[in-house]
Amino acid sequence: MGILRTGVAGAATATSTFVFGGSGILASYFHPSGVLPVWNHRMWAKGILAGAGVEVVVTDAANAAPETSYVIIVNHQSLLDIPVLHEGLPLDVRWLAKKELFAIPFFRLCMKRAGHIRLDRQNKGAAILAVRRAAHNISGGVCAAVFAEGTRSRDGNLLPFKAGGFLLAMDADVPILPVVIAGTGRILPRDSIRVTPGQARLRVLPPVQTHGLNPVKDRKDLMESVRGMIQNALREENERLP
Repeated sequence: MGILRTGVAGAATATSTFVFGGSGILASYFHPSGVLPVWNHRMWAKGILAGAGVEVVVTDAANAAPETSYVIIVNHQSLLDIPVLHEGLPLDVRWLAKKELFAIPFFRLCMKRAGHIRLDRQNKGAAILAVRRAAHNISGGVCAAVFAEGTRSRDGNLLPFKAGGFLLAMDADVPILPVVIAGTGRILPRDSIRVTPGQARLRVLPPVQTHGLNPVKDRKDLMESVRGMIQNALREENERLP
């Protein structure tokens, strides 16, 4: 059964990416932001999650105000975290994504046309420039999402946070929206391709204001505060999983 579900999930991912990636490329020439990209990302996510047998439960979605720009800071356990966020959080989201994703044929074009942000973690200067360029594009309801841990957790425990997303929020002068995803590590763990259907929980925490904060003086306290919020909520959401 596990092998069959894994095959179905793989086929659904490929089909959804081809169909909605293609429509997203076309739509980007007419509607680079707004309702159409949100719909396209959500349909892409729905196809993948349906194939994997994932039930998404969303709580406290009202903490995310429509048509408001945020930097979304989210924990990372699984490759399914991205579709879970697009399914559960109907905001106009762009990702700060590692450069390796932009090397995949077709996917690279989808990422570029959708406005996702290429981040070279090995080149600090280039990474800083990418963050600064991204800051100018976060407005009018467009949000940027960042996996603050930088990689997927192997055991579900929260890893140390990296500073990029917090610097981006302060540079763009927009609130941070902390988001917790639980359960995806059970469904599709890191270092595995085997899919086990189950429930994923997405919880939206209250926004954290960054206006007036100094990137040098206030960054550490801001990171610790947001990480503490996410850590506490992640523990609570893990306890609510069936």
